[in-house]
Amino acid sequence: MNDRVILLAAGEMKRWKNYLNVPKHLVEIEGEPLLHRLIRQCRHSGIDDIRVATQHEVKLPEFATRIQVDITLKDHYAGKFLSTKEAWATDGRTFLIFGDTWLSATGFKAIMTPIADGICFVGRRGASSYTGCPYGEIFGVSFTPAHQQSIAIAAQKTGQGYGAKRAAAGWALYRQLSSTLAEDKSTETIFVDIDDFSEDFDYPHDYDFWLKRSKDLPYTAIPEIQNPAFLRQRKKVRRNNLLVGSTVFFFGLMIGWLSI
Repeated sequence: MNDRVILLAAGEMKRWKNYLNVPKHLVEIEGEPLLHRLIRQCRHSGIDDIRVATQHEVKLPEFATRIQVDITLKDHYAGKFLSTKEAWATDGRTFLIFGDTWLSATGFKAIMTPIADGICFVGRRGASSYTGCPYGEIFGVSFTPAHQQSIAIAAQKTGQGYGAKRAAAGWALYRQLSSTLAEDKSTETIFVDIDDFSEDFDYPHDYDFWLKRSKDLPYTAIPEIQNPAFLRQRKKVRRNNLLVGSTVFFFGLMIGWLSI
């Protein structure tokens, strides 16, 4: 399988207001632009097929490919996702990650380790207990080729009536998919909560406050044993092991009984 990462560095910048004279996905933390950090994390995780969807001319490491997109405010909801459709992986999993996100090692691993063969969102459902951000965020979503049509249909629906919507595009897609697939037992839409220093910067004060908190608070990554993404996977493995063990045990009893 050939997995592919697409970093979404496109969309309207009204909330960011060209703070620090750069798009928000190029704002620097410890001297490294957010987008470049994500590319580095992808490379370290073993992903070589990295695409960056952006409206802006941006200098990228040579191993990242730029996808030119054109997203207007009118089609922002649908366009943010559908503009990358032609680049979705055909023989592997597609990982769509928002390019204005700082991901901890735990957060990035959660995105790159889907816990089911379904549509997997990774984010934070509510306020952060680390960064002080008062609202939830979606950091990324991944899916297989079998789910691409569902993603495309849901994205198209989120684009209808944009002006009446208040939710961010990621949340609109998640809610639309959850509603559409509620009766489809063959497809699972999963949300993995990550509450640490992982953060999406929408406004200048998000970035400034994150920097302040990251200096004032010692950061300790969430141990995997406390991470819902891996806890659920371990429970699934334990259930499978228990089933296999029970089957072997009763099979042995039957053989013993028949041999008497």
